Amino acid sequence: MSIKSDRAKFQQSMFDENDILNTHDVLDAGIRFLLSNQAADGSWEGEVIWCPVLTAQYTIMCYIVGLCIHKKRREAILRQFQSTRLPNGLWGLHEKAEPSLFVTTLVYVSSRILGIGKDEELLINAFEFIRNLGGVTSIPSWGKFWLSMLNLYKWNGCNPVLPETWALPKCFFSTLRTIIAIPEQSIWVWHISMVKNFKFQFLLSSKLYVLSYMRLNIN
Repeated sequence: MSIKSDRAKFQQSMFDENDILNTHDVLDAGIRFLLSNQAADGSWEGEVIWCPVLTAQYTIMCYIVGLCIHKKRREAILRQFQSTRLPNGLWGLHEKAEPSLFVTTLVYVSSRILGIGKDEELLINAFEFIRNLGGVTSIPSWGKFWLSMLNLYKWNGCNPVLPETWALPKCFFSTLRTIIAIPEQSIWVWHISMVKNFKFQFLLSSKLYVLSYMRLNIN
């Protein structure tokens, strides 16, 4: 039985359409539904189809904190990058999207970290795409954030990510008041970057920027 049909039957058995539910009832029902789909070994079957941004960010973070990515995982990461490429050899936010400088840059950088050369088949179109757009200076804010942690962008060129937004009343909605923003805010406050590796930074920055990285004025 598919999860979709299983969900429908579960919902019909749990609640009458006229029931008035409170949050505890809904939470309890959600937990029971998840448990009803759990396999004997404790796992759940499911599929997430998305762009490789999270995989690229995982690779970058491993490099920043010095965690080794073993051979099998490296191969799996590169296989995902290969399978999620658009027909033009670039990457977007999903399979129907236009090529994205943000996604393509993070995949390019993480692939280089994993030892793929700029002239290899996986990356050659990405390299040309980035250069044709004038380099990564126009990458969206989140891309600048990740590049800054790698010392491939300057923190003073990043938009502020203010932890003070948490002090605002709840009626002031902000994307800076989300769980994902908490570590981002902590990193931005201290401008945390990896220890400088001049060989790595020179090799990558010379490919990510049209002008010399040292001559850039991004204030």
